[in-house]
Amino acid sequence: MSASELGPSLSQAKMPASSGTLQPMDLRPWEALLTLQSVAQRLRLCQDASSNLQILLAAAAPVIGAESLVWLPSESHLPFHCVGSVSWPQADCARLMALISREHDWLRNPTYLANQPEQTCWQREFSQVHQVLALYLSEHKPLGWLLAINKQGGTRFRRTDTALLLPFLGLIRFYHHSTDRLQELRDLLFGFARSLTAAIDAKDPRRSGHSERTARIAVVLARQLSLSSADLGEIYLAGLLHDIGKLGLPETLLRKPGPWSIEEMRRFQQHVNIGYTFLADLHLLRNILPAVLHHHEYYDGSGYPDGLRGEEIPLIARIVAVADAYDALSTGYYDIPALPIAEVEQRLVNESGQKWDPQIVQALLAARQELLAIRPGSVGQSFCQHMEQALQHCLTAEDVPRHAIQDSMQELALELGDSQSVSASPAHDASDTASGTWAD
Repeated sequence: MSASELGPSLSQAKMPASSGTLQPMDLRPWEALLTLQSVAQRLRLCQDASSNLQILLAAAAPVIGAESLVWLPSESHLPFHCVGSVSWPQADCARLMALISREHDWLRNPTYLANQPEQTCWQREFSQVHQVLALYLSEHKPLGWLLAINKQGGTRFRRTDTALLLPFLGLIRFYHHSTDRLQELRDLLFGFARSLTAAIDAKDPRRSGHSERTARIAVVLARQLSLSSADLGEIYLAGLLHDIGKLGLPETLLRKPGPWSIEEMRRFQQHVNIGYTFLADLHLLRNILPAVLHHHEYYDGSGYPDGLRGEEIPLIARIVAVADAYDALSTGYYDIPALPIAEVEQRLVNESGQKWDPQIVQALLAARQELLAIRPGSVGQSFCQHMEQALQHCLTAEDVPRHAIQDSMQELALELGDSQSVSASPAHDASDTASGTWAD
């Protein structure tokens, strides 16, 4: 909503001037307030930082009548953001950073106004700049600068424009602070999840590494399906914790070699309900509960625990189910040896529409090369790929855990230290060999 939409009584408001005549009231503070309310409702902490900054800049530019608004982060590896008619190539970031750093003492005065840039270095460096209003933002450390470039209509920036920009700068500060705290909370959550995963591996060592690989496979499938970065984080957690209910099963059952009896199978199948109960009271994990409970549902309705079919099965559960099966078949489970990848893929295709969502199976086939990097024993060949992916996600998707690079380094160290130790501890999934159904 703009000031003009407030109705004629406000848009035509008058205020007394010193001369006794009535002058139009400056409605820009009202417009700024309404814009701030609208922007605050649109910002999402789970959304990537670039989208939120674009929303902020696009909303603030017309409030002060700037041709362009630029957010220039103090860390040079981060991209700067620009909205408006003045073009700022990303390649200009370093030059812009150098100019703004040397042109003003920001610690003494966080506001800078240059209405005659021809008298400074601005016009010599950037010919498109005619006026500059810059505000400096810090929070225990430098965060960056908010720059208003060129006043519309050929007029000049005023100090009152600074007052109009300050609330938007405060919103940027709040967003940075909140996302930092949110990332700390996410790191804690991922650490908690990985600790539980280690406990599962300790209880059933024949399946060591299965949950971690399932999580990574599930993320690859989700990316193929074009899910959001927020979804990727939840799917990673779902893969890590899909078997958490096994902590409530006796070790004698989990470590029993060979096929299980019908009664043992029924007892084992309770792990999905146990896992759901374990996590049900953790509000932050509420979105992964469907995967924990339903990753053994089959597309034709023959799975457990509820016999859901087709799209009745939550998407996150369908993704984890295919990732779970792929890892089990390709690494071996109990007394059944690992299958060659070609046979694994063919089996999943044959069971598509019966056990697995056909769309997710197609996503798996499309990601064939990427999935090969996740299998045990393939760390060396795929290390560069792991690093590239980890860097990409850490820099562009807040929801991907920060330990991704550390994991790759640890895997490489394991391979270099004892290449057999990685390939000699494949994950195992129990199965009912008589019926051919998954026990995992």
